[in-house]
Amino acid sequence: MDRETYDAYAQFGTTLSADGSPIPRREPKEGLCLTDEEAALYRALCTGALPNPRVEQERIPMTQAIARL
Repeated sequence: MDRETYDAYAQFGTTLSADGSPIPRREPKEGLCLTDEEAALYRALCTGALPNPRVEQERIPMTQAIARL
């Protein structure tokens, strides 16, 4: 996911994991084969720099997802 998409759909974000527990901050993993833009967003999500560390990707319209690929 890129930052533009995150910003557009952040209202569908959450601070809770699938089991309802809070998503903790963590050290970003290395070697994930992300673009520079994706890696920057990933680091921001892991470290708590953004308010919602999880956005339900199912809420992003398929046409928008396809356009980003």
